[in-house]
Amino acid sequence: MSLSTLLNVPCTIHRRSTSEEDPNVSEESVDTYGNPIPVAVGDSDDDHTYDLETLCWIQQDRRTEPGEAGEMSDAYWTIFLHHGTDVDTSDAVTVEGYGRFEFVGDPWPAVQGSPSVWHVEGTLRRTGPDEVGS
Repeated sequence: MSLSTLLNVPCTIHRRSTSEEDPNVSEESVDTYGNPIPVAVGDSDDDHTYDLETLCWIQQDRRTEPGEAGEMSDAYWTIFLHHGTDVDTSDAVTVEGYGRFEFVGDPWPAVQGSPSVWHVEGTLRRTGPDEVGS
């Protein structure tokens, strides 16, 4: 069985870029120290998003429930994507049935063993509900 058959959950990757990556971004996308500020990219001024529809697998890794936070919990998840999927720490992802997440740290290519199991892994933190189920 290849990893491709296990990646069966629809998800949308919300790509962002920096002014260094996108020549169409204005100088206002740089902070006072000259560092690029991540901005969404897209086709129109009203909706600056670049969405990539794909398939993934997601699983919860750990969660914490701080004592003073009442019923709030903080959960971390691992996402598995097809090998070669272009994602980085500034991107977000909406996973059907699970919600919206942001990457924590840089995703990494897992390229050990047979090429049939090569993939991209990333750590996620949930930032919003699933829009369909909300």
